[in-house]
Amino acid sequence: MTSVRSAPGAPETALSGSGTRAVLIGTGTHAPDTGLPNVPAVRTTLFDLKQALIRNCGMAERNVKVLTDPRSPRDVGRVLTESAKQATEVLLVCYVGHGLVSPRGELYLATKSTEPELLAYTALAYATVRTSLLLSSASSIVVILDCCFSGI
Repeated sequence: MTSVRSAPGAPETALSGSGTRAVLIGTGTHAPDTGLPNVPAVRTTLFDLKQALIRNCGMAERNVKVLTDPRSPRDVGRVLTESAKQATEVLLVCYVGHGLVSPRGELYLATKSTEPELLAYTALAYATVRTSLLLSSASSIVVILDCCFSGI
């Protein structure tokens, strides 16, 4: 494994390789008419997680993508697809925000534009995320969901 360190003295870990990528996604603000409450801790959570990956896990800062309050599922899809293509060792994806369940029992990850009545059009289907990640050549894929209904 080739190590790319972001700070002097950063540890060499399974996440410090040059083929490792992390995508940290969080939606903390929503339009008032959606009925979804804002989650003020999202921004701080993403910042703290990014710092921990760099300082404690030795990840190169350029290998950590943070997407805060994505406007649409498409915005998330672009970042996930790009990172999944680049990852050859570990691909770490973390989502923080609202998780919603469709009438068919499918999990959706909220974006800034999410409208619960138009879930399939305004939120990101977790099945789509899973499909994107499985196309990666990364030897390990880790997904962390910090949202309601993440156990579905």
